[in-house]
Formats: sequence, structure tokens, C-alpha cells
Amino acid sequence: MLLLGTLVLASLGSTGCAYLGNRGRDALDIFDAGILVSDHSRPDFAAFLDFWNLFPIGYAHVEGKLIGIGGGRVGIQEFRHLDSWGVLVVGAEQRAVGPLEPGADVPPRYDQGIVRLIAGAERKPPFHQYSDCDRTFHLGWVGLHLRIKLDDLADFVTGWAGLDIMHDDRRSEPQVEETRRESAG
Repeated sequence: MLLLGTLVLASLGSTGCAYLGNRGRDALDIFDAGILVSDHSRPDFAAFLDFWNLFPIGYAHVEGKLIGIGGGRVGIQEFRHLDSWGVLVVGAEQRAVGPLEPGADVPPRYDQGIVRLIAGAERKPPFHQYSDCDRTFHLGWVGLHLRIKLDDLADFVTGWAGLDIMHDDRRSEPQVEETRRESAG
């Protein structure tokens, strides 16, 4: 037993801080969760649930800040959920946590719902978003947001065995986002 413990500590020590740093970043990627605060005078509204981009329900229009975990960071992030809607089998979503793409004024809009996606939607979401479950509730100037990304959960779990299924370890943040966009496109 002492030998096993020594081997585990030696293997963790030989990978340096990068290994544990990658596991920490993978853990932050699993959730976007926090309090939403509108940062303008107009009230916002959202009662929106989305199950894997296949079954969207509700409506959301929120522009403001997410205070919590978002975009792989802890703190205050930009948050936009613009004119997203769903009636269980059809819908559309326009959502972003964190900064937008350079030169973009709004997040990209994607078709949702099992009917639209089977029928060959023109604006399909990136592949990695099919494992996301999104919940946004907002009334007036305050709300809550929770998004669980099951692919990032799998990346976190398999990362402990040295696998990097999301290809996001040992890269700087801009490189990670660029890699995700390339693999999604």
C-alpha cells in the first residue's frame, strides 16, 4: 500500500503543476452558473430551458452580467441571451457568456429543436453544444443562469486518467476557445 501511494505521488509530482491546473480549468468548464444582473434601465425577461439543443422551451432576452462561473472563469462576465425561444420541438437561441468574437455585435444565432435539426437547419449549433443543458430565469433586472456542459464533465473525469477529449489542456485561454471553434465548425 505504501508503494502504491508513493507511485501515485511520484506520478503527480512528475507532471508538475500543469496536470492539476488542467484539472482545475476542466472543472471550471463544466458549469456556467450564477446570478444575472441587467446593466441597463430596460427590464429583461427569461424563462428558458433547453435540453441538448433538441427540446427548447420558453423565451429569453437578457443583456447584462453573470456573477459566478462562466466561460471557464470565476468572476463577472458579459452575458447575452437574445430573443431565444422554443416550443419543445422548434426554436432558436442566441447566447454568449464572456466576450464576443472580434468584430461581432451580437452572439451567433442557432436553430434548435429536434424538428428543425432533423429537417436540416441552416444554422446548426456547434457540435459540442449538443451536450449542454441550459436554464435561464430572469425578471426585471435580476435572474439566475445554469448551464451544464456534459462533454466538459466527461473531459474532467477522463482527464484524471491523462486523456484530453476536449483538446483544451496546456493551452492559453485564447487558444482553447479557438480550438473549440475550429472543432465545432
